[in-house]
Amino acid sequence: MAVGIALASLFNVIRFGSVLNTSYLEPELHTPGIGRTLEYVVTLFVSPSGGMLVFWPAASFLLATACLLPLVLRSGRRLDLRPALVLVAVIAGLTIGFASWWTPFGWSGYGPRLTFPWVLPLVLIGLVAYGEALGQLAGRLLAPAWRLLLVFAVIFAFALPHVGQMWQPDSTAEFFQDKSPPCDAPWRGGVAEWHECQHELMWFSRPMGVYALDGIGTAGGVVTSFVVAIGLLGCLILLRDELPGDRGRRQVAGTD
Repeated sequence: MAVGIALASLFNVIRFGSVLNTSYLEPELHTPGIGRTLEYVVTLFVSPSGGMLVFWPAASFLLATACLLPLVLRSGRRLDLRPALVLVAVIAGLTIGFASWWTPFGWSGYGPRLTFPWVLPLVLIGLVAYGEALGQLAGRLLAPAWRLLLVFAVIFAFALPHVGQMWQPDSTAEFFQDKSPPCDAPWRGGVAEWHECQHELMWFSRPMGVYALDGIGTAGGVVTSFVVAIGLLGCLILLRDELPGDRGRRQVAGTD
């Protein structure tokens, strides 16, 4: 890691005459004002066109639960608080960092491109630290068939735009053309104009995922949706059968 940082710094010296990438320090590339930054913090979680709660609800709920578990269960079974603090610190740092960038989603394509790569490592940390406790909660959640089907329906519905995007990736380009004229980069059209235009896209334009649904109507989209539905439902059933809560429920039923 130290070697990588040193080499990157030397490369920056060659390009910019500084160990830092000075192009990233241009004021046009940063969010102006605390109010706009706080808005982007909220946007990164719940915007209909880029919020993680919309684009990856299962991972969002899992991480939120992992962060809250040690606090909720401290009166009974004690859980180590340190992994939750690490998760909170990393999520807060990433969120504030992305909210301070001129385009917090990294918008030149579909969804929250800057956030996506960080989610799986954070989920893995949460599962390693609190897997047993999370499994017990999930077992109770999925035990009744109606709740299992409800979880399946919600996850599948939120997954459909991703399937559509795979088969018709150009459809979401219409999202960026929703504003007339389209949003122009802050170094060309002005900083205030850019952020006001981006604000409209994030909150009030037709959601990006709705454009992506156009791909569901293709032959590949129909087949992929069917495969995803069968695979998701099968995984949820298998997960329920292997979770601690469900095993305990079946053992009790067997003794009766």
